[in-house]
Amino acid sequence: MPALLTNLVYFTIVVYGCFSVGLMSDAEVFFGAASPLCYFTEFDVSGQWFAKSLGTIIFFYVMSPFYAGVSYETYARIGLLLNVTVFPFYVRGAFFLTNTGPDGCTSPMAMPFCLWIPQVFLDAGIIVWNVIALNQEGGVIKITRAPKDGATYYCWAVAFVYAALFGTTLVISPKWFWGPDSLFAYWTENDETGVYFGRLLGVMMFCLFTSPLYAGLEYAKLAKMMLPISCFFLSYFVKCAFFMDSGVGPGHNALLPVNLWVLQVLIGLGFLLWNVKVLRDTKGATLLF
Repeated sequence: MPALLTNLVYFTIVVYGCFSVGLMSDAEVFFGAASPLCYFTEFDVSGQWFAKSLGTIIFFYVMSPFYAGVSYETYARIGLLLNVTVFPFYVRGAFFLTNTGPDGCTSPMAMPFCLWIPQVFLDAGIIVWNVIALNQEGGVIKITRAPKDGATYYCWAVAFVYAALFGTTLVISPKWFWGPDSLFAYWTENDETGVYFGRLLGVMMFCLFTSPLYAGLEYAKLAKMMLPISCFFLSYFVKCAFFMDSGVGPGHNALLPVNLWVLQVLIGLGFLLWNVKVLRDTKGATLLF
């Protein structure tokens, strides 16, 4: 395994692993106005939820070589599409948003510049590194489709719901599809931070859950990656369905006068049970821990 690819994998694990832990724990505490890492000066409930969900997928993606057996090359091919796709969003955060600091940051240790600017350069550097590393592995443009196995139909269902349905609509416009004025209002609060992290979550879901179609990630390994993600997501759905008094739908234009997170709990539970069955039935899909 060339050192360039190996070092790329470990570098991104350290960098994005740290970010993901902060997002999963409490995005406002780690990256809000009172933090030295003041990326955003305001968070509403949708922004915190999208950030937590984004951090969850990032964490289990970067840890996947260790618990799901994802090869470094496959990891890098998924990462290349991810980093290229999120680059314009980083540029937007650096130069076109109004709540990204340094104005509004209250920590005395906050940087005197918008932290999305170094994020742009970091992402650009990772993209270049990724391209060079993959070129050593047989070319950057190498579309590989995973063969079918016992987890294929489960992964296709996940891709349809979370990549095609929610992922693409989140990338296009979280507020229009799922915000306060939507017919399917999951959120009655959806500020600029919520829209931003919603779009990043949509990118992450689309790139990861469709990866068997372009990066060759085995369906059984994606199912293995999905098990902890499904567990965390189900807990997030339950919180929105039953333990939040404000910020969640239905909105004033809602087609159905019910909290749609209840339906999401049922979907999430169904996917989790299907996931467990697939892992039990798929040869070699036993978790490593």
